[in-house]
Amino acid sequence: CLLYRLLLLVAFAAVNQANDCQSRRTFSLANASSLVAPLPYHTIPAATDPLRCSMQCRSRPDLCFGFYYQADKATCSLFNASLFFRRKDWINIFTPGNIYSSIFGDETIQLPISGCEQSSTASGAVCSRAIDGNLNQQFASNSCTLTAYLMGDKDWWEASLAQVSRITLI
Repeated sequence: CLLYRLLLLVAFAAVNQANDCQSRRTFSLANASSLVAPLPYHTIPAATDPLRCSMQCRSRPDLCFGFYYQADKATCSLFNASLFFRRKDWINIFTPGNIYSSIFGDETIQLPISGCEQSSTASGAVCSRAIDGNLNQQFASNSCTLTAYLMGDKDWWEASLAQVSRITLI
């Protein structure tokens, strides 16, 4: 049993109730009536509407990050995350299209981190501050790490994962 809903103008979601709720993919309108778009890896002709495009993108969760739909051409073009975030490489599409991208909120999970190391420490800012769960990015909040910059641009910070994890986007 499939349930689809369209949230007009802002976002829409496609939820497959037969699958685990974790598998749902939600897309939001990233750019309306755009004349440039990410280079697609796959174009689907005769796409009748954005909802059909979202279904195509959902069927390729390991590759598809979003899509753009051109109503006048009735085409749906799928793209991956690296091409979406590399805006300088977007291509002219000549006729306006709406660009939809994945929403991170429901899909983002915190990696299971078991520890960390860094090349050096400055101002008492040990590596564990970066994985304390506090999202405050102000150094004075004591939740940011800092290396002593002893090795110049070769300083490093490293986290140990508690389990094997697939990371698709940083």
